[in-house]
Amino acid sequence: MAGTTVTNVADPSENTDKSGVNGTAFEFPVNTFPRLPEGEALVLTFTGRTDCGGKFGTPLATEVNSSAACSREFNSDLSRSDAIQVDAGPDLTPSFTLNVASTQVNCTSTEPLIITALNTGKAPSSQSEVCLILPPGIEITEDDITFLAPTGAEVENFSSTNLGTSGALQVCFDAPSTAIGGFFCLSLDISVDLECGPADIAVQVNRTQTLFCDGVACDVQIVDAPEQFIPLEVVPGLAIDEANVVAECSDEAGMINLGYSLALSNPGARYTGDVTIALFYDIDGSGEVEDSDPLIGEETIAVDLDAESELLLTGSLAASANEACPVLLRVTIPGCVCAEATFNLPDVLPDFVDDLGSDVVLCPGEDYVINGLCGEVTFELLPAESGSVVIVGDSLTLSLNPGFGVIGPVQLEIESRIGSCVESTSIVNVSAPLSFEFEDLSYDLCSVGCQEVDLGIDINLLEDLEVSISPTLYLDDPTSPSPIICDPQESTTYTVTYRLNDDCVTTSTFRVEVTDPPSATLRQRTACSVGFRVSEVLTVTPATLGGEYSTGGDGRFRPADGRGDLVTYLPGPQDIRAGEVQLTFRSDNPEGPCGGAVVRETFPILLVDCGQLPWDGER
Repeated sequence: MAGTTVTNVADPSENTDKSGVNGTAFEFPVNTFPRLPEGEALVLTFTGRTDCGGKFGTPLATEVNSSAACSREFNSDLSRSDAIQVDAGPDLTPSFTLNVASTQVNCTSTEPLIITALNTGKAPSSQSEVCLILPPGIEITEDDITFLAPTGAEVENFSSTNLGTSGALQVCFDAPSTAIGGFFCLSLDISVDLECGPADIAVQVNRTQTLFCDGVACDVQIVDAPEQFIPLEVVPGLAIDEANVVAECSDEAGMINLGYSLALSNPGARYTGDVTIALFYDIDGSGEVEDSDPLIGEETIAVDLDAESELLLTGSLAASANEACPVLLRVTIPGCVCAEATFNLPDVLPDFVDDLGSDVVLCPGEDYVINGLCGEVTFELLPAESGSVVIVGDSLTLSLNPGFGVIGPVQLEIESRIGSCVESTSIVNVSAPLSFEFEDLSYDLCSVGCQEVDLGIDINLLEDLEVSISPTLYLDDPTSPSPIICDPQESTTYTVTYRLNDDCVTTSTFRVEVTDPPSATLRQRTACSVGFRVSEVLTVTPATLGGEYSTGGDGRFRPADGRGDLVTYLPGPQDIRAGEVQLTFRSDNPEGPCGGAVVRETFPILLVDCGQLPWDGER
């Protein structure tokens, strides 16, 4: 600290509960260091000493834990120094760069972790060992380790050692001999029993080296992997992305059915297991499940979901009308605590209101009908003169007067109340286009590459409009309002079916005319030092397409660099010294959707004047 004298501090003591991936932990006693005012820095300097049998090539790690007023605690992120190296030893040593296929590991299953170690050093490796240092909660046995490369490599001289008392584990085994630029590849079937989040492991490739300290031979271990720490991320068997609950009508008096939808995704290995959904009445509105919150209902669903896949679970649970809102939806996936999530749903909408979304588009000249009404719900059009809302039984008919909802939407205000929740207000924009017709379109596309086609749909229709295109030939998504067509090989007429609110249906077509891109080739030939006719080795399709030549050397084109029948390239001094030159021809861009052609070719140059020989360099 500024203005503070250098002070010796008490030696730290080993804390075996914290020893692990970062090595042996030493902890200073509480109050060893002075209070640190804001803006001040504390600098620690120390001298370390190692004995024979020590290990070099690993960093020092530091973690600061402190307390402040009002019982506030501060725990810093872990910081690591550069690797501590010894100064004596050979200049040419192996060095391994580690690559991991995926850093995500599943908390509910055993799955392989693939690690490749590439020798990017200046010497081959031999008689080395691989050591894996694993934090508490990650385990591996000898049978869980497989060498994928080199072929025939086996796990030999396996050992397993506990580090401290935290449960950290170090396993070591022989590493294959690896040449400069060579590699070995490991498959580790690790078992994970950890909370979700970051979990570092260390992978070390160690060799024993004899050093002389004060004239005494001393064997130390050298770690030949500068970046030895691999930051893993522990993920749940399934990720719970979002959830929703709506109120559905019930035939039983005094009851409401609560329909839930739950979006799941699988970030890791294939998941086969149960998912439990439980609904609670949040009796005090705390937003958390408490012992006093009544359980509305619970069900368990068997799920089989491949990696990188998504799933939408839906279901319904019966609730008393008085306890249908606010609710808490708890989702539990066996295996780890992070696979449990609780969704606070302080506002539950009737399903027919939730289905409306934020925008509704009426079919031209038609009314909009909502069936299955129930509960405490009111509807009002704003402005009032824009139309009418008529409710008969459990059906609502929405009509707009002429001229309203055409230029801009009108608003449907819906007030609903479920359970003991306060009254909820939903605003829905209502539009009524004058027509529901789409013109036939045509596009010129190139036969190479991907191109987007815009069907010209009004943005106000997109939320309620369904699009279906047939045939699906060359399309990336036949339901997209802006489909992408890739590498079309023939002209095609597509039919587009438009469906609005499941009632209005119309069709149109669009025609795709396909054009092939131009092509160009330069046939290689041997050139002479006094020049050669490049126009004779160029072929362009279509033949009428122009273009320009360019050189990667210092020669020139005669009479010009544009495409012609009698274009000659005259090599320059640099070309002749190099014995070759690369020439490029770039065609003009033709009319249509395709770009021009580019071709490059390297021509050997003979140090002779072919004009003095009965040979033109061609054969």
